[in-house]
Amino acid sequence: MSLPELFRLFWTFIKINLLTTSGPASVGLLYEEAVGRMLTES
Repeated sequence: MSLPELFRLFWTFIKINLLTTSGPASVGLLYEEAVGRMLTES
């Protein structure tokens, strides 16, 4: 992964952690943001 991709992934985690109050509730959103947009399932 290149540096811009890592920064984008880092920013996604920060954004979701700031917007959600509980850990388990954010798993679906993290999956959708990270795997759906930036990575593939394989």
